[in-house]
Amino acid sequence: MTTRMTLPALFVLTLLAGACAKQYPFPTAPSTNRGWQDRYNNMEHNISTLRKYDFRILIPKNWEILDTAIDRDPLPQELLDVAAFREPGEWMTTPGTSAKGEVAVSVFAESGAIANTPHTHREWLFSALQKNMSEYVLLQEGKVHFINGDEPDLLIRYGSAKDEVVARIRIVPAGDGRLFVLTASAPAADYPRLAQDFFMALDSFRLQGGSGESKLSSSGAQSVRP
Repeated sequence: MTTRMTLPALFVLTLLAGACAKQYPFPTAPSTNRGWQDRYNNMEHNISTLRKYDFRILIPKNWEILDTAIDRDPLPQELLDVAAFREPGEWMTTPGTSAKGEVAVSVFAESGAIANTPHTHREWLFSALQKNMSEYVLLQEGKVHFINGDEPDLLIRYGSAKDEVVARIRIVPAGDGRLFVLTASAPAADYPRLAQDFFMALDSFRLQGGSGESKLSSSGAQSVRP
């Protein structure tokens, strides 16, 4: 038997979706406020001994760079930390301290069926979320355009009611078997004020490689709502 949704039910779902979007913004373009560029550093992260992990990213000028440097390639199906940037202050999991946001860069080594397959990259990401989190809520899903196809751009909420975290996650393919996983996270209550900073960081990520030129297979990646 087929169940049809009534117009009132559709209206309620539309209202709920709109309320969620207002509570947890999902920017897909730079701010329209004049002078927004002055807020960011176009930072080159080049502290790894492996030049193919050098990259550029826009980060708020007062943020800290954590002393994280990858010193080897990941093994097949392995995820390694590459870099992390945080707001000044104590980390958000420290009780009684001020809230804090973070942008983290990780790299995953593809192998087998998922290699260079955007549709399967999305499946892998959802599988990884389910494996590493007891439960989470998908708040928004967009996509980023690359030459080889669209990659996922997710906004999720996880954690207990007391310690809820909202995170925006993107996959960026390097085109050589590496997937870069970009994660921008903050306490749920603080996410709205950081939403634009998170978008700017994730959208500006560009690998530099040994020659200093971008090696991404992106043609001006831009988020779009589904």
